[in-house]
Amino acid sequence: MAHQHRECSPETTDPQGSRCPFDPEQWSQRTAADEDGTSYECDASIGLLCYRDRQFIDDLLASIEQSGNRYRYEWLLSDNGSTDGTREMVREKYPYVTILENGRNLGVAGGRNRLFWNSRAKYTMILDSDTLVQPGAIDTLIDTAEANPKAAMVAPRLEYRDGSLQLSCRPFPRFHHILIEGTKYRKYFEWTGIPARVDMRHIDHDRMMPIDCVYGAAMLVRNRITREVGGFDEGYFYQYEDYDLCFRFKQAGYENWYQPSAAVTHFYEREERGVFHARLQTHLKSILRFQTRNMWGISDAPVLHRRDLDHEKVPPVGCEPAA
Repeated sequence: MAHQHRECSPETTDPQGSRCPFDPEQWSQRTAADEDGTSYECDASIGLLCYRDRQFIDDLLASIEQSGNRYRYEWLLSDNGSTDGTREMVREKYPYVTILENGRNLGVAGGRNRLFWNSRAKYTMILDSDTLVQPGAIDTLIDTAEANPKAAMVAPRLEYRDGSLQLSCRPFPRFHHILIEGTKYRKYFEWTGIPARVDMRHIDHDRMMPIDCVYGAAMLVRNRITREVGGFDEGYFYQYEDYDLCFRFKQAGYENWYQPSAAVTHFYEREERGVFHARLQTHLKSILRFQTRNMWGISDAPVLHRRDLDHEKVPPVGCEPAA
């Protein structure tokens, strides 16, 4: 296949004339070309998803600026219709960030798809707004992916705000696992060993390891493979879209990895919910879609993606128009 080259936008300046905090002359490493010969001017897109998260986004962008970099980044913000001044703040304080204005809440899957459909880099580092990047984390994830050509996704160690480990790695969930793990009644089933197996608490999380799936709050994905499998399935509005993408990565013969040497703080606290809660309908819809398509194999529903945004960027593989 002919050699290709994907360019990032040129170095940008803010209204005061200062440069983007990442000076091209300081970049000391570059990623290798893809197997098909495609090379990239940028190594990774820093892809942020937000929905009315002004303060979180401000803190997150500041943490990435301070984390240092050996590779070349571009910056993307997928905004799901924020009305709290998030976009205005980003334009003023971080003018090098490209804002993708979705105009409405596309959900987690739709918002994340906007990130890597628009990426002009080899990788996309997907970050939820309620995260902070610790020094060197993104570079370390890129190092890991570069050393493992079959890696479709590399996930960092997630930590709570007090620095303790967040158990973010998971085996692909079975239906009875979800029924136990997803409610406050899980403590009554500890004797079965199911909760321990689901959150992998007895596994050494200080070592790099292959995994099934992971929380999507922070993950580095290889864009070529992500496009190959069709991206995030927008049949999921919220929850299980990350597990589903990881499942399709492995189904296509690729690998998912956990790299604890890269750390990201995640401002997430476990919700102790009862059987009935405000998001029950969305939760159940996501559970059933994941189980019937992936675990039970009784549904051949295709990957869905909106056709009213970025028409030319939607890959033909396995994607159908979303309702």
